[in-house]
Amino acid sequence: MKNKKLVKMDINFLEYPNWTVAGRSNVKSFTIEKPHGTYHVSTTEKADRLPDRVDKMVLYSLLLSKKKNIKTTRYRIAKAVFGKDAPFYYDKVILALERWMWIGIKFEGTFYEGDGHSKRGFHIIDNYKLIPKDKRGEELTIRINSDFFKQLEETGFFKYLDFEEFKKLRSPVSARMYEIFSKDFKERDIRKIDIMVLAEKLTLNCKYPSEVLREIKPAIREINKNTSLKFTMDYDPEKKLCTFTLIKSEGKDPFKEGPSEEARKLLLMLPESLRRQQSVKELVANYHSQKGFQYVYFNILYTLQNANRNKKAYFKKALEENYGEEIQAQMIEAAKIEEERKKQEAKRKEKEEKEIKLWDKVNRWIENHGGKERALYQGFSIVACNPSVGGLVIQNGNERTSIPLDQVKEKEFSSL
Repeated sequence: MKNKKLVKMDINFLEYPNWTVAGRSNVKSFTIEKPHGTYHVSTTEKADRLPDRVDKMVLYSLLLSKKKNIKTTRYRIAKAVFGKDAPFYYDKVILALERWMWIGIKFEGTFYEGDGHSKRGFHIIDNYKLIPKDKRGEELTIRINSDFFKQLEETGFFKYLDFEEFKKLRSPVSARMYEIFSKDFKERDIRKIDIMVLAEKLTLNCKYPSEVLREIKPAIREINKNTSLKFTMDYDPEKKLCTFTLIKSEGKDPFKEGPSEEARKLLLMLPESLRRQQSVKELVANYHSQKGFQYVYFNILYTLQNANRNKKAYFKKALEENYGEEIQAQMIEAAKIEEERKKQEAKRKEKEEKEIKLWDKVNRWIENHGGKERALYQGFSIVACNPSVGGLVIQNGNERTSIPLDQVKEKEFSSL
């Protein structure tokens, strides 16, 4: 877990959605019926609607602190969630806090704690307080609900969720599926579920399986592409049953293992309906021995992402024509782009850390000279001090001048 931003979540809050994928609707409540009870989530007339994917990112960013009482700024939350600093994102942060403050969650015999089901009720955020202007600049305090926080801290029925991976999923359906299958693949490799039950978990307003399939297929591709969670789906239209199979990553180099083990892993990537067929087993074995692991691997990925009907015939054609060459090239290019992104992100973080240290140092100097109300710089009053406004801003007559923080000198300060 080192070097990862992991959020500890009680599995009940992953199994049952507390946000909706219908971001632009005015949905204010929904209920999920189970044989042993119901789950209900709703908000009040004081909120515009239930939380969405962006709101969930904000909540996860807060829970990373592992504190019930959080002191922060909109700037820090916006940078953590959106990677950007602008008033537009500040507004989104406050809107998210408001939505989480008014939400109510009720488990009627559906909350599972390892020894059975119980009735439970939760709120998420009790309150928040924003002080836009004080001696230290903006201050935002947030109080996480005590019962919700205690449940996350003490639960033995939990899963760690990777915050950075969650952020990479731009589609709300992808993000919600990531929550569900992070939980479902906790202790098993195969998950079978009725497609309309899955739609309910995803908060999709779909009447027909075909509508659900149109939503979840691109979501699976996005999850497989952008996260370490990788799985395949096989759909039985007669039973309306989805079978999801985890593609395991065991930390070994699959290209250096023995032929039989490599072939077994390739077969496990395929839907169960295919891998149990002797002709498919022979197809995999033959191409594996002739072309190697990577050749078959990328053609399986291409088939899983693109074949809608008759997967066996499509897979055979893919192997013959090497359709997988396209996806292999894309992954190589994506790896290069990701490596460059990491380099740029490291540079950005280094710059941000330097700015924060400078900001804190300059603010201490301002405090030492009586705060913004009394401190002067080069004999002029101080208007603001923040990297987002250009550094230290002073009022020189009718003009305002911005001085970069790295150019601010302590000896230039004085007091009224």
